[in-house]
Amino acid sequence: MSCSRQVRAVFLAVAFGTLAGGVAPRQPGAETLDAIAFEYGIVGRTAQCPDSLFLVKDGVTLRSGDQIRITVRRMPDTCFYVILQMSNGDYTLFHAAPGATPADPMIESLRWLMLDDDTGVETIHLVASAEPLTSLERSLAAYDAS
Repeated sequence: MSCSRQVRAVFLAVAFGTLAGGVAPRQPGAETLDAIAFEYGIVGRTAQCPDSLFLVKDGVTLRSGDQIRITVRRMPDTCFYVILQMSNGDYTLFHAAPGATPADPMIESLRWLMLDDDTGVETIHLVASAEPLTSLERSLAAYDAS
């Protein structure tokens, strides 16, 4: 039995009222579009050498016991979600961050995630939205509870 797995990252920017690649202005008479954007990075560390970090790229092979950490830089007023799809097909909401209104983009380093013994392809869905996706949150909560 192999103890390795592949990791894929899937990205989705959700824009309601999409206009020219952005979100329709929030205030009447506004002349600019609010962008929905984020940048991310994923680092890993192996169970055998936890003090040494490496960049996790799409398709990299990891092993059970290895850990990954996602760091996200998102624009102000952008809601952000990290949804994990495990190798067995199960989904879980790993992280949900509401929009905030700081002057500068927000940088968040999420908690370390240790890979379990179930091998296969793991998929990380990164979702950015101008508005909270409450129906998505409710659906994932119901899925987790089932």
